[in-house]
Amino acid sequence: MAIYLGIDGGGSKTSCLIGDETSVLGTGTAGGSNVVRVGEAQARESLAIAIHQACTVANVQPSQITKVCVGLAGAARSEVSQPVRTMISEILSGDGTPHSTDPDEITVVGDMVIALEAAFGDGPGVIVIAGTGSIAYGRSRDGQIASGLRCRRALRCPYQGRRVRQSRFGAFEPNDRAQRCRADQNER
Repeated sequence: MAIYLGIDGGGSKTSCLIGDETSVLGTGTAGGSNVVRVGEAQARESLAIAIHQACTVANVQPSQITKVCVGLAGAARSEVSQPVRTMISEILSGDGTPHSTDPDEITVVGDMVIALEAAFGDGPGVIVIAGTGSIAYGRSRDGQIASGLRCRRALRCPYQGRRVRQSRFGAFEPNDRAQRCRADQNER
């Protein structure tokens, strides 16, 4: 039977879930595992604590885990995802060496990917993360992915979110308020 590990790692908290094809077997939590914010040593410790808690509750050994998905703040960048993939592999082996799981069985993605999946499955939608970091991320009806990272401009312009939706997702037509906002920005 396949055993799955899912991890949601942020700047202040790491949540972990272990399950099989039909049910949740165990969960665990620990401190932050955002490598950029807390560093590799703290991220490794938090990931290990959360994984071992979940394994204890699930009554499984880390080495029994067959597939892993990690959604981690900052992991859209390879300089974050690669070290995290290595950390997870070493934690699962239990002895600090890489786990025998095929490296393709450990998927590391940005936290916005798992948030979008949790909210909309494989359908269209937009999520906004406004925590330690901020991002608007979405998928159109035809499956195209887009993101907006303009948090400073969004703070200056209350219509920025509408403009991101319009330009990235084609969801709305321009209106007078958005045009006034653009004009205000051009005057600055």
